[in-house]
Amino acid sequence: MSMIWLSQFLIPENLSRSLYKELREAVQKRIIPKLEKEEFRQYDHPKWLKPSARDKAYNPHGIFQRSREGRDDMIEIVYDDRKYPQVYLTVGIAPHEGVKVWGKPFRFQDMGVAECPVTYSLSASRRSFKPFAVLWPIMGREDIPNLLESICEELPQILEWFEHENVGPNLFGGPNHAVSGLSNDDLK
Repeated sequence: MSMIWLSQFLIPENLSRSLYKELREAVQKRIIPKLEKEEFRQYDHPKWLKPSARDKAYNPHGIFQRSREGRDDMIEIVYDDRKYPQVYLTVGIAPHEGVKVWGKPFRFQDMGVAECPVTYSLSASRRSFKPFAVLWPIMGREDIPNLLESICEELPQILEWFEHENVGPNLFGGPNHAVSGLSNDDLK
């Protein structure tokens, strides 16, 4: 039985909801202004016009996008789907010509980070150990500032990857094997 699965029994639902709310509000105040300072803007992606309940819960901020010559840099702020609050930044570069996803053409306008040819995730989640739960790692209110500070410190790794494709030590991912480039024949 995995420890993550056990967390659903160890953390009361109301505490989990409260911590997620606080974490989302803190991200809104701390991380999003940093992205906007780097010229990222919230993108009106077709998927977000009518988000599912899952999207509202785990990706309430949508996609942040910065246009550059021939491509867009994309960042999604994603919350973990377990009961302990964690947040990840997933990043990708979307080519303006579009891509193929599982062999089918996919227009640039419909792309999210998951459809980018190369994707990375910055995981800065910090959990402290609480002695009452057999050393089960549970994040509490006191951990939220440390988590956001860690993300702010590691955000330059994302910007360096967008600029020079240098992969920092806290970026995890690589080529997305479900995605390939488009040829002119695919656009007909």
